[in-house]
Amino acid sequence: TILRNKSGFKTDNVFYAYYLSNHKKYELARLAQGSTIVHLYYSLFKNMNIHYPCYEEQSVISTFLLKIDNKLNVIDRQLEELRSYKKALLQQMFCN
Repeated sequence: TILRNKSGFKTDNVFYAYYLSNHKKYELARLAQGSTIVHLYYSLFKNMNIHYPCYEEQSVISTFLLKIDNKLNVIDRQLEELRSYKKALLQQMFCN
């Protein structure tokens, strides 16, 4: 399914991705059908109201959220490296 803006205003796709996966997540989940494989049919959410700010504000918001996600990814990698380092130290400590 492709979501299109009826009003013709310029939209930021990254902003929409964040908006739908966070703000509209529960509304979309209620529309989903199926137990093993979940489907979202266009006919179920074609009339969903999606409110959005002007394009410039969408861009600022999506850039900000992307920077936060990137920082979180860096921190996750650092945390995983520290866990591996700790595991190696514990193995050395108890294997000798």
